[in-house]
Amino acid sequence: MTAKEKSEKVKSKLDKKKNRKNERARKKAVQAHYDRQGPKTKARMDKRAAESKAWRNRHSQSPGFWIRLKHWFSRVFRKLDRPEKGLDDKVTR
Repeated sequence: MTAKEKSEKVKSKLDKKKNRKNERARKKAVQAHYDRQGPKTKARMDKRAAESKAWRNRHSQSPGFWIRLKHWFSRVFRKLDRPEKGLDDKVTR
């Protein structure tokens, strides 16, 4: 390992540590802000958070496990159920 690679490795390790520390501090600040709010505001914040989570779940790019499984089976059976060469696809299915 060259000196430059060692330096990069140490730098990335320090950056990761710093990023983790900053992330923990951010989460702590967000929690402290939430704790300072009154009951009505907390209820509103919780409701908005639940709405956001539901929206993200509905609009996520990755379909659920069972949907992916269904698509996989349909692709596999489509490949297995190919018509014979020279025949019209509509006649054989």
